[in-house]
Amino acid sequence: MPLAIAIAALLLIVAVSYQQTIHAYPSGGGAYIVARANLGPTAGLVAAAALLIDYVLTVAVSVAAGVAALTSAVPVLLTHRVALSVVFVALIAFANLRGVRGVGADLRRADLPLRRDLRGAGRDGPLPHAPRRAAALCLCTLPKHPPR
Repeated sequence: MPLAIAIAALLLIVAVSYQQTIHAYPSGGGAYIVARANLGPTAGLVAAAALLIDYVLTVAVSVAAGVAALTSAVPVLLTHRVALSVVFVALIAFANLRGVRGVGADLRRADLPLRRDLRGAGRDGPLPHAPRRAAALCLCTLPKHPPR
């Protein structure tokens, strides 16, 4: 019970802190701007460095988990884990540099035919060369009817 109270108190402190930041910086203020304005340039740089490390680690963990899931579904790719990871990191970097809206449109155009092929739209079933586990995974995670 004391741990739950401590967590609730911490959440309350964070919520109040965010509320104060929003009121102080109505046009938006990230960690760098807020820390630099209130604590000085060194604190701003520390906040920026912390965010950069956080972003890099988030991408690394996400890509590692995704590649692990992919290689468990398609064991043939197990020997290509590093190359797949590099490709996915490059794709994420490209998406961030291009912008979410533009990449989303590109992925949608590329994704719809793949969804139809894996579901076997217009055929008797999934593609014969698609691995069964990958096809089952896609059938479970994709919506029944792709948006038009």
